[in-house]
Amino acid sequence: FFDRCSVMQGVNFEPAGKYATLEEDHSHHVIHHEPEDPIQPQHTSTETHADTLQREGKHPLAYFFHIFFKASAIAIYLFGSLLFPHQFVPLFVGIVLSLAFDFWTVKNVTGRLLVGLRWWNEVKDDGTNVWIFESLEDKSVLHKGEQTMFWFTLFAVPAVWVLLGISSLLRPNWLVVCGIAIALNGANIVGYVKCAKQARKKAQGMVTDFFLKRAISNAFGSSSKA
Repeated sequence: FFDRCSVMQGVNFEPAGKYATLEEDHSHHVIHHEPEDPIQPQHTSTETHADTLQREGKHPLAYFFHIFFKASAIAIYLFGSLLFPHQFVPLFVGIVLSLAFDFWTVKNVTGRLLVGLRWWNEVKDDGTNVWIFESLEDKSVLHKGEQTMFWFTLFAVPAVWVLLGISSLLRPNWLVVCGIAIALNGANIVGYVKCAKQARKKAQGMVTDFFLKRAISNAFGSSSKA
């Protein structure tokens, strides 16, 4: 199901044909039992269910935590420093934990579920770094709203931390916090941008190979007829 750009461990994804299979099964059921009812065909319920999934989202829990940890870190930074100005250490711990949870969630969970991408970096024995990417082949199973939200927050949140860092130039402790936030969010940006580019290249290569094989097949077919 996944097109892998390098050798890696498998990751379980929802089957790309899950809803298509259900729709096909329901349509066969309708044809067999109720072929004479043109007003309310049985497959309407299946289409309505798919439309509902597209409208409401397929992964509400992942969607929630994708936003929750980001909002938590920013909220602790903004309101914690105002409400508890002399409690830097517990606020620092709370912010860093939120940032760490967000980094892990985006890298390993929400990117995989919301945009069908996953990345990681491995260090070989000789000390060289290797980027490894996973990409979902059938992007039609993804929710467009969830994809838009993922990419928007991926770039918008680091921009917020940059602004907060500029406002904290005279407060070195809080500037360190902003630097940590920018570094963790920036790592996910680099990883997912590279992963998305690699997925597009692979998709373009598949399309090129398809038309090339078709052209060769047509050419041999024409020559055999001649």
